[in-house]
Amino acid sequence: MEALYDPGMVAYSADSARSRFLDLLSLSKSMTALEIGVGLGQHTAAIAARVAALDTLEVRLVNALFAKIRCAQEGVINATFACGGDDCRLPFADASYDVVLLNLVLEWCAGGNPKEPAIASQRRLLSEICRVLKPNGTLQIGTKNRFAYRLLVGGGDEHAHGMRFGNALPRWLLRLVVRLRGKPAPAGHLHSYVALGRLIRGAGLSPVQSYWAVPEMRFPEQYIPTDVKAIRLARRRLIRQGNSRLTNLLMRLTPAWMVRYVTPGLFFIARKV
Repeated sequence: MEALYDPGMVAYSADSARSRFLDLLSLSKSMTALEIGVGLGQHTAAIAARVAALDTLEVRLVNALFAKIRCAQEGVINATFACGGDDCRLPFADASYDVVLLNLVLEWCAGGNPKEPAIASQRRLLSEICRVLKPNGTLQIGTKNRFAYRLLVGGGDEHAHGMRFGNALPRWLLRLVVRLRGKPAPAGHLHSYVALGRLIRGAGLSPVQSYWAVPEMRFPEQYIPTDVKAIRLARRRLIRQGNSRLTNLLMRLTPAWMVRYVTPGLFFIARKV
């Protein structure tokens, strides 16, 4: 990784603290789990250590192979690795898993299906997750927030070819600007807090809890439930509420009831109903 990537990417792929979200899940050695989108295996070994068996699915073969070698070097023996899923379908049997983990994947998953609306691919993936979950099984989903302050104040959006504001723009305007710049479509499709909850419920899953990843989604230091009481209590001891001066100031000024709508990322735990 050090030979190929900048220090930020190495930290993103190697910092074990990034897996602290696993503490929010009731994982046990009796469970079977599925991780969709392993990346470079940044969470895979930590997940495998908490469950009986772990299957993984990654769209890029080089990533799947890297994660497999990485886990082998760490002594992981209860994980399997597969490449595929770019059509947002899962090659697994019905009711196979107690838990499915989808961390910073949903926003990108439509990239393999440019001929259909991104939302259709995302709906298919969530419906497939519902299918492979056992009754009362758990989905962990973390994704970027369409209305995060970073985008609302004009930050560049990596899901919209680096465009300022990006997914925070009205959908029609974003599509128009992308076409005018000679691009076929935005690279990723983000949702608001309300829209993501609706998308999850539409797939047959029921959101149980949402969290605010502080100070930001990619390198969270803690997860705070998004109810008003929990946010007010946490703010008494929070040093940073954003990863830049501006977002930190804006988050401090944001009423507790509104925080869930402007967090950098959206983190839900949902169950199959």
